[in-house]
Amino acid sequence: MSKKITPIQRFVKLLKLDKRDIYQVILYAIFSGFVSLSLPLGIQAIINLIQGGRVSMSWIVLVFFVVTGVILAGVLRLMQLRITENIQQKVFTRSSFEFGYRFPKIKFEALYNQYPPELANRFFDTISIQKGVANLILDYSAAFLQIIFSLILLSLYHPFFIVFGLMLFLLLYFIFRFSFEAGLESSMYESKYKYKVAHWLQEIARNQITFKNQTHHKYALQKNNNLVESYLHYREKHFKVLVRQFVQLIGFKTIITASLLLIGGFLVINQQMNIGQFVAAEIVIIGVISSVEKIIVGLETFYDVLTSIEKVGQVVDLELEEDFERKVEVNPNQQITLDLEDVSYKFRDDNNYLLKAITVKLKLG
Repeated sequence: MSKKITPIQRFVKLLKLDKRDIYQVILYAIFSGFVSLSLPLGIQAIINLIQGGRVSMSWIVLVFFVVTGVILAGVLRLMQLRITENIQQKVFTRSSFEFGYRFPKIKFEALYNQYPPELANRFFDTISIQKGVANLILDYSAAFLQIIFSLILLSLYHPFFIVFGLMLFLLLYFIFRFSFEAGLESSMYESKYKYKVAHWLQEIARNQITFKNQTHHKYALQKNNNLVESYLHYREKHFKVLVRQFVQLIGFKTIITASLLLIGGFLVINQQMNIGQFVAAEIVIIGVISSVEKIIVGLETFYDVLTSIEKVGQVVDLELEEDFERKVEVNPNQQITLDLEDVSYKFRDDNNYLLKAITVKLKLG
């Protein structure tokens, strides 16, 4: 039996298909990260000039430099959006042809106890994959790179900020390490019952004449109620994981903001930083906190993408029939017979054989 592929491995395989486009998005994110640093550095220089109390050409040039940086960052973002749109179109196209090719060729045994039209509903998870992957590529690449570049800049202001950077990465690791499994598991079960509800509603619609009967109608609603209750249970369980992550984020933001304001003010008072550096550092820190928040809040999208990839993968993993394209030349005068010798068959979850020790010889005609 082949080793089961985890949702993370499926996600990595999906990204590898469009790795060239993803590398381009990351490259633009790197340029955008460098450009975004022009804002705090430019503001630092502008404040230092304003403290002189005079309007100079340098001040006007710096303002122009900062505004140009903002425009350039916007242009780079637009180029990233174009690439991610291409990725979304590729994901949809590949998924549709994957389903269209596989369904006629899936082995009969693989579909035992399965309802093919219900399995086809998994295709709708392609939409979640499209949107989710695009958002993750854009937001996560920009957020991680902004954090890295910002920490490098902050470390040039004072060695204390190096400690701040290490604390930040430890926080992200612990939030991800201790809540990822619970979040993914609850998301999987939530999706499972979502499809069960959709399947049951399809059955009600397909057999609407049967369910016009009052007794059958009550049964339909009762079963729907049971399925929806299970869905809501796991939905609430998944939401609690997200709430726990967000509470951790709020605690982190509170501690970091208070400590950096106090320590930054202390460094200014002791003339280890000037006021321009202090303002620039606070702008960079706000950007870092915003990026961390984007990563943690984006975990919900990450869970949705992994769950959707797993649901589509359950269809893709179904075993296919082998293709036999072998031409057999038959002599019209040759007598052909079909022999079955000691053939038995039973369903996989049944102990009794439907056919047992069947031996048949079929002659021509």
